[in-house]
Amino acid sequence: MIDDRGENVDTLIIGSGFAGATVARILAERGEKVKIIEKRPHIGGNCYDEYDEYGILVHKYGPHIFHTNSEEVYSFITKYHKWNPFKLRCSVDMCGQQTPSPFNFKTIDQFYATDKAELIKEALLLKYPNQSTVTIVELLNSEEPLIKQYAQMLFDNDYSLYTAKQWGIKASEIDINVLKRVPVRLDYKEMYFSDKYECMPEGGFTSFIKDLLDHDNIEYINNEDALALIP
Repeated sequence: MIDDRGENVDTLIIGSGFAGATVARILAERGEKVKIIEKRPHIGGNCYDEYDEYGILVHKYGPHIFHTNSEEVYSFITKYHKWNPFKLRCSVDMCGQQTPSPFNFKTIDQFYATDKAELIKEALLLKYPNQSTVTIVELLNSEEPLIKQYAQMLFDNDYSLYTAKQWGIKASEIDINVLKRVPVRLDYKEMYFSDKYECMPEGGFTSFIKDLLDHDNIEYINNEDALALIP
């Protein structure tokens, strides 16, 4: 393949985010000449991060946490860069109280009287045996009154409001799958993720991508729109 600059390349990749950088490295190690064209002035895609004037590492396009259950994926990323264990714990300010996110049994204890809280937890464990999480959509569609009531409380006071704020439209107008992204826990665990591996790259995601692209067979160019190169 001859690129726009008259150079011989085996593969041309558009974008230097996680996907583009990973494919580039794999192909480069197979002996292929790879060229990456990146529209943005930096590598890393939406995972790009940089240090601000105070020395704080900031994720420019929103926070990212790496997590996976795949041994193959974990082995791949740690082959090129040092990663440090990191456990994400979040909370929600709902109705004037701080409660875990994802919502868990502690949430039920906080918002219901003791007797009713026990009934709700029993109903959930009976309805969803051997499950650690369930989606808010499943709970809202439950035929069990206690479960449905609990789900409606969460939806009215958090899910619908957060969805409207994040996407700029009413929750009723958005794809139902968006509401399934943050589940409801059926235990007291307060960690956001439950994957085997949860970690952050030392020095940031940009530092990791830079190491991933550090190969003699890889060339990347920033500030160039691939669509503009189409005749």
